[in-house]
Amino acid sequence: TVDEFKNVEAEDAEISLDQNNDVYVNLEINVQKETIIKDVSTKLQNRIKENVKKATDLDVKEVNIKINDVEREEVPTKEESKAEKNTATNK
Repeated sequence: TVDEFKNVEAEDAEISLDQNNDVYVNLEINVQKETIIKDVSTKLQNRIKENVKKATDLDVKEVNIKINDVEREEVPTKEESKAEKNTATNK
């Protein structure tokens, strides 16, 4: 789900389920410096709730987001990171 957001990179995710089958998500992310954190957090919380509900039919009670770092440069996508590693390896 985090991959859908251009200026966000996931650091860590923790998902738990209580005895009532309610889901709790704790997510740690890094964002690009120009990111409007409130907007991204709200959209990310809603998207996570929707995706978990679709995939599991379980309700998400909480999505807690912790911002670990605000990057000074654009955070590369996973594809860009892989391409950079492949280029470095082929030299």
